[in-house]
Amino acid sequence: MEAAESYKSNYDRYSIHMEKGEFIDAVKCINYLVDKIPNNQQLKMYKVESLAKTGDTADALTLIKTIPIANQSNPDFWYLKGIIELYGGESFRAKKYFTEGLRLDPDHNNCRLSLNKAKKC
Repeated sequence: MEAAESYKSNYDRYSIHMEKGEFIDAVKCINYLVDKIPNNQQLKMYKVESLAKTGDTADALTLIKTIPIANQSNPDFWYLKGIIELYGGESFRAKKYFTEGLRLDPDHNNCRLSLNKAKKC
């Protein structure tokens, strides 16, 4: 029970840091969770996003390759690829990835919001 509370507390802190744009602190929280629950693919996806938003696109790309969602029919894959490119300064490529994610799922809100952000770059 204590471990579950610690995990929830770290996830809550991760979420708050992401909302505030405190990506380095978010990475610290998510690293703790990934270390404790290494087979949780959703946590790895969160880590890819937070790493990319710190500008650590190399580690984000390495990690995304280990996630089973990394296939061309999953809009979350394209969202994460787009985030990596956007925060790596490649807005043209990012727009292509977000557009592909929206083609697969027109209601993918993160792709839509990020595409709008990429268009402003």
